Amino acid sequence: MNDGRVIAYEALLLATGGHVRRLTIPGADLEGVLTLRTLDDAACIAQRFVAGARVVIVGGGFIGLEVAASARKRGCDVCVIEGASRLLGRAVPADIASKVKALHEHNGVSVRVDTMPVAIERLSDGTLEVLLADGSSLRAETVLVGIGIEPADELARASGLAVNRGVIVNAELETSAQGIFAAGDVAIFPSRLSGQPIRQETWHNAETQARIAACNMLGQHAGYDDTPWFWSDQ
Repeated sequence: MNDGRVIAYEALLLATGGHVRRLTIPGADLEGVLTLRTLDDAACIAQRFVAGARVVIVGGGFIGLEVAASARKRGCDVCVIEGASRLLGRAVPADIASKVKALHEHNGVSVRVDTMPVAIERLSDGTLEVLLADGSSLRAETVLVGIGIEPADELARASGLAVNRGVIVNAELETSAQGIFAAGDVAIFPSRLSGQPIRQETWHNAETQARIAACNMLGQHAGYDDTPWFWSDQ
């Protein structure tokens, strides 16, 4: 421990979660450029989402689109920016992504794909101007950045565990070291459907994996094979 104590264990769980990924462009630290990771973040965002407010959302994944739907419901003027050629590129097939895009546009959300911000500036009237890679710009009172998380695998990496953008675990959520388990946003596990290693960044996944890991830490040898799912208010 950082206070000098040494705690012995027979089984250890790493549930270190993740760090919100931030923009690394000029102006990314301006007031009004926000991220959503905690309850306090949500409360701050909700206060700014008033009717008529202009909101630019960077990232067309689950977080960005959920926030877009919420902002429109509150009467905000919303534009979603996505660097890839379509929304939800890592999550759903192209035909579903197309339907989601059409649904958002039907509800008044402007969607811009194939471009990302290169800088954010504060104008003299206090509003933010988002400069895009395609040469255009957008003005807003709030910029919400929803471009995912980075797994908090620093401790695992320093301890010599196998990592690859997350702590690698087997079907029982055990890491490369016997008796050490990982669960939640930090764990990269074998998908029952594809056979490929994946990380699933949802609260349901974290909750379910925690239960499975606890069983295995007690010697029950339970396998994690849940089918990934996600509910939405969009």
